[in-house]
Amino acid sequence: MMKFSKLILLLSLFFLIITNAQATEGSLEGKVNQGVGYVIRLSTYTDRLSFHEQIIDQQVVDTSGSFKLSFDIADIQEQIIRIGF
Repeated sequence: MMKFSKLILLLSLFFLIITNAQATEGSLEGKVNQGVGYVIRLSTYTDRLSFHEQIIDQQVVDTSGSFKLSFDIADIQEQIIRIGF
């Protein structure tokens, strides 16, 4: 009986933690040598069959070559970084 009550307690705590999980904010900072004026985009695929992308954040690299992208982390997902003009 004691093992059963411990199992129920552990499962209850697990589901309590799962239901209270919230998204947190993440950031990606970096420096691009000789990349002043380039646009850096962080995106994800909304449809993997058609490869339709949704831009999460984008920024133009500043004069020192630095950039910072911000995003919400709600779950695990593949993200793509593109660097261009």
